Amino acid sequence: IKEKGELKDIIEEYLKLNLSNYITLKDLISYTGDKEEYVKEGLDVLIKENKVIEVDGNFLKAGSLGDTTIKTKVLIRQAYGGVLFIDEAYSLGESEFGEQAIATLIKEMEDNRDKFIIILAGYTKNMKELIKTNPGFASRIKEYISFPDYDETEMRQIFLYMAGQQNFAIDQDTYDVFDVRMSKERPLMTFGNARTVRSILDEAIDLHALNYINKKIDASNKFKLMPCDIKPTPKEIF
Repeated sequence: IKEKGELKDIIEEYLKLNLSNYITLKDLISYTGDKEEYVKEGLDVLIKENKVIEVDGNFLKAGSLGDTTIKTKVLIRQAYGGVLFIDEAYSLGESEFGEQAIATLIKEMEDNRDKFIIILAGYTKNMKELIKTNPGFASRIKEYISFPDYDETEMRQIFLYMAGQQNFAIDQDTYDVFDVRMSKERPLMTFGNARTVRSILDEAIDLHALNYINKKIDASNKFKLMPCDIKPTPKEIF
C-alpha cells in the first residue's frame, strides 16, 4: 500500500487487520506515506472527521453478554465518520464476553461498513487465532498488514536513544553484549521489539548502579553503560 495508486482500492475494502509486535496507529500512517497525501488519495472515502476511538480488546467486554453488546455498539457509534482502533484485539477470543463483542463487531462491519474504519492490532500468532474464532472475520477483513520486526541496526539505534533519554552513553563493546542478548530474546514469545529494548535498558541501569557501588566500574564511566551491565541471557520468567 506504499503506492498511492493502490491506496484508494485498499481503502474501498474498508477493513484492515494489522499483524505486528509493535504496531501503533502512527506506524500505520507512516507506513502508507505522508498523512496529507494519504487523506487526499482516498482515506476521505470513509473518514469524515479527524477522529480515532482507540481501545484495547478487554475494554469491549462488560459484566454480561447483553452489556457487552451495548458497550461495543456505543463505541462503534462513537467511531462513525472515523476510525475504531482496537489494540490487543486477540484478547477478544479469550472469553464468552469477548466472543459476544466479536459477534457484535462482525454485524456492524457488515451493516454499517460505509460508516467507519476498523483496525485490529496485535501479535501475529494471536491475531491468526482470533480470526479462526469466527468465520465472519475472515470473510470481512480484506487486507492484512504485517510489520517486520526491527533489525539489528535499528535495535541498536533504539537502545542508544533510550539510554540517552536516561542520560547514559554506551560503551562500544556494550553493543556486542547487547546484540548477543537480543539474539536470544527474539525467539521468545515475550519478544516485543522496542519494549524488549526498554526492559533490557532498565535492567542494565539497575545493574550498572550495583557495579558502580561495588567499584566494578571506574568513576569516569559513571554515566556510561558497560559490557558488564548487560546480562547476555534473558531473565527467567516465573
